[in-house]
Amino acid sequence: MKLLKNKKAFTLIEIMVSMALSAIISTTIIYVLKAGMDSWEYGHGQAVCQFSSEMAVDRIVEGDYFFDGLRESLEITKAGASEIHFIPWYVQKLERVTPGIKYELEVPLLQGASVPVGEVYNEKTREFEFKQINYFIESKGGEKKEFIRFDIVKTYPKARIIYYPDVAKKSNTIMQIYFNPKKEGVYRKYLGVEKPLFRGAQNIIGFKLRYFDNSNNNLDMSKIDFSKTLTTPVTAVEVEVTTESGSETYTLRSFVNIRKKGIAGTGIYLTENAEVLIPKSDEVKILTITNFGGITERSTAEILIESKDPITQTYLVKLFFDNINGMEFLTSYEIHYPRGEVVLTKEVNRPAYHGMNLLSVDSTGHYDYDDDDNVEDFVIFNGKDVVLKVVKMDIGGMNLFVR
Repeated sequence: MKLLKNKKAFTLIEIMVSMALSAIISTTIIYVLKAGMDSWEYGHGQAVCQFSSEMAVDRIVEGDYFFDGLRESLEITKAGASEIHFIPWYVQKLERVTPGIKYELEVPLLQGASVPVGEVYNEKTREFEFKQINYFIESKGGEKKEFIRFDIVKTYPKARIIYYPDVAKKSNTIMQIYFNPKKEGVYRKYLGVEKPLFRGAQNIIGFKLRYFDNSNNNLDMSKIDFSKTLTTPVTAVEVEVTTESGSETYTLRSFVNIRKKGIAGTGIYLTENAEVLIPKSDEVKILTITNFGGITERSTAEILIESKDPITQTYLVKLFFDNINGMEFLTSYEIHYPRGEVVLTKEVNRPAYHGMNLLSVDSTGHYDYDDDDNVEDFVIFNGKDVVLKVVKMDIGGMNLFVR
């Protein structure tokens, strides 16, 4: 009988070694895969967060096709840590505009604001282009209605009128941007319509706003009474948006400069108690008050320029108006320097729409605001903070153009 030979086999030690090696290799593979997945999840989370933050900030600052952004703010009416209300330009759309036809304004124009701007659609360039318009008011049965007429010689398929709305008469023309923690997103409300900042998951977990004046000082908005004036010292806003995706978060900040107000031809709308920081006498280039509106018989307005550093200075301009048979006139003005001491009185009797240039109040140049060459200026403001205030105003409104 033949004996069977032993077949080749693994020993227990060899099996244990190979199991240990397999475990090490498997653990390494799992670790590498996990590290890759973690890295992908981190990158994906950061990408989602960054995209959401950038989109949110862009919509808040620049706006989109349907809503204006904060950069187009005419005035801020409410300013909180996570909510802001501001007045954007009102855009009235028209279909088919024809020469000689008058079009009524949908929303009342703010008295004292700049006249509306008209634009027509050019089919060749596929863009809107500026066109001169005539703005006028008609009274019927004691009710005033506002109209514009385009200065055109042909018909255009569509047009638009852009103007400063009177929010006191049409409050839904105020744009509202606010954070809703329950819905985890930022929302906008305008003309009675509330919409999220963008469709889909916003991933926004935080929304903060900070406000700055012309000297980049952080403002405490709780100390500003918005019920007294629409004109605030805010010239810049910092927008901060924090987004979350999975376990990742991302924070983006944007500094919105709105100092162009009063420089870009729109002016700063003034009401009683309004305060505006202005340049010093040797730096100012433009300081004109114009677009006087809502003038009744024997009405007045008083403009005070004041500086307390290094010494207290006061310069008061007192304007006198009259309404004669529906025509509005600036009849005269006084210059007080300091306040309470009349140094110049002048009769002018000119149409109110000519405005008042504070850089040329008389022919001598002694009592205007700026620092003239080769003139002995009696009025010079070189203080740290020079403020223009409206201390009294009987008329409906006016605009300040300053540079």
